[in-house]
Amino acid sequence: MSNRAHAYKYEYDNTLEAPENFVPVEKPIKQNVVLTEIRNNRARRKMKNGILVKISLLIVLGLCVALRYASITELNYRNQALQKTYEDKVARVQQQQVNMDSQMSIAEIAQIAQDRLGMQKPQPYQIVEIQTETIDQTEMVSPEYTKDTAKIPWYEKIWNHVLSFFGFA
Repeated sequence: MSNRAHAYKYEYDNTLEAPENFVPVEKPIKQNVVLTEIRNNRARRKMKNGILVKISLLIVLGLCVALRYASITELNYRNQALQKTYEDKVARVQQQQVNMDSQMSIAEIAQIAQDRLGMQKPQPYQIVEIQTETIDQTEMVSPEYTKDTAKIPWYEKIWNHVLSFFGFA
C-alpha cells in the first residue's frame, strides 16, 4: 500500500467505547382480534362524538352571538325611528310656536284674555301701594383689601402660614 492509502485510515481506541445499554423488547401479546376491533371502534366512536359535541357547541355559540347582534341591530332601528319621530314633533312644536308668535298681536292677546280667561284690569280698590323708605340700607363696617399692600416675600408668607397652622402665630 502506498502512503496515500493510509492517509485516510484512522485508528480508534476501542477502550473508550460507550457501554451497550440493554433495552428489553417486549413481545407483543397475542390478543383476540375481535376484541381489538371492538375497542378500536369504541375509541373511534368516542372521538367522533367528542368532535360532534365540540362542533355543536361552536354552532350554538355562533348562533347566540348572531342573535345578539340581530337584537342590537333591531334596537338601533327602533331607536332611530323614535329619534326621527321625536325630531318631527319638536319641529312641529317650533313651527306652531312661530305661527302663534307671528299671528297674535297684543290686541288679540288682550281679547283672548278677556273673553276666554275672564281677565280684566284691576279696579282702584284692588290696587295696593307699598310705602318704602328712601334711606339707603347699605353700611360699610370695615373695608377689607383683597390686594396685599405689604411687600412680604413669598417664603415669609409660607412660614407665617405654617406657624399659624400649628398655632404659634
